[in-house]
Amino acid sequence: MNTHGLKANIKYHQLNLGPSVLIFWAIVSLVMIFSIVMNAVSENISIGMFVSQTGEDVYRAVSVVASAFIAVMIYTVVISLVSQPENFSFLIGLGSSRRSLYVSQVLALTFIAFLNALIHVSAFALESAVLPLLGLNQLDYLQVYGFQLNLMSLILVQGLILSLVSAVFMVIAALFYRFRSRTNIIVFIAGMAASIILPRSFGTSIWGRLFRWLADNASPADLSWKLLLLTLLFWGLGWLVVRRTEAR
Repeated sequence: MNTHGLKANIKYHQLNLGPSVLIFWAIVSLVMIFSIVMNAVSENISIGMFVSQTGEDVYRAVSVVASAFIAVMIYTVVISLVSQPENFSFLIGLGSSRRSLYVSQVLALTFIAFLNALIHVSAFALESAVLPLLGLNQLDYLQVYGFQLNLMSLILVQGLILSLVSAVFMVIAALFYRFRSRTNIIVFIAGMAASIILPRSFGTSIWGRLFRWLADNASPADLSWKLLLLTLLFWGLGWLVVRRTEAR
């Protein structure tokens, strides 16, 4: 692989994606701060509130940061979908190889996935210190994946989850870019629908079994290797598409 070409591609993604990360977290931070303040000053407003009730006892816990992970997921989906269609023809036209382009894209989006996980978990740690001062109980976000985590293992798990989401939508974007005729798009959507509907008619669900396999974990390490395995699989599928894609 041409290391000079790879470095140039990485630099391009850094300049292209860096501002979007800053803008995204600036907006999310403002929303989170506003939400925490509204929870603290008004009993009639519940933003990011989770309520559990046992008999007559009602326990209210809040985590605006935990709720914001949905926004992080959406951001990951969007940048993964637009990264290749926006950059492929431009970079290939400048002489980049497909391998350098794809490897740099994988590295850039994986870095952003773990950076977002780091920022998100750091925001959760800050929220842990702020909420008690405001008289609010915090959701035990370190147990939401089914086992006890610490801040470092939470960064790892969330980084791997975001990397997998990124890899899946990189494949989808690559498929639509390469086969973007109306007929091929209809075939793709029909195939996805058939993979969901037809197995159910035979009393099984491929996607359901895959999700149960992924969610049935005994430890953070068990979840981590499964997430990594699926991510590697989708990276490989993405490369099989990209290596034969023509610039348009």
